[in-house]
Amino acid sequence: MNLQTRNKRDPNFNMASLADVIFLLLIFFMLTSTLVAPNAIKLLLPRADGQELSKQTVMVSITADLKYYVNDRLVDFEDLQSVIYEEIRNIKDPVIVLRIDETVPHGKTVALLSIGRKLNANMILATQPED
Repeated sequence: MNLQTRNKRDPNFNMASLADVIFLLLIFFMLTSTLVAPNAIKLLLPRADGQELSKQTVMVSITADLKYYVNDRLVDFEDLQSVIYEEIRNIKDPVIVLRIDETVPHGKTVALLSIGRKLNANMILATQPED
């Protein structure tokens, strides 16, 4: 008597589903890696304890070589007040985040703070968290 089972198992492994999962993981990691460094201007910020900022309206940066940026746009110091005003004029409670390199003289920082005072904007100094 010849007995045969109806359910035969195939010993081969299908790699198509595994390739799909790897492809989706690759896409996920590629997308998340682009969101890691949102600030493209390289600055050496001073260290301090504090909380991270949850909402940023306008970001003003001063590099070590005294170049001024408003939201990643290079601006001359003479035009800085008018450019900042254009950025915050339609905001109810404007907040300006200052990203200033630690090697910049304090006089430049004070000049930037006086511009914010003239525009009645809240100013926040960005720092790196202490280790």
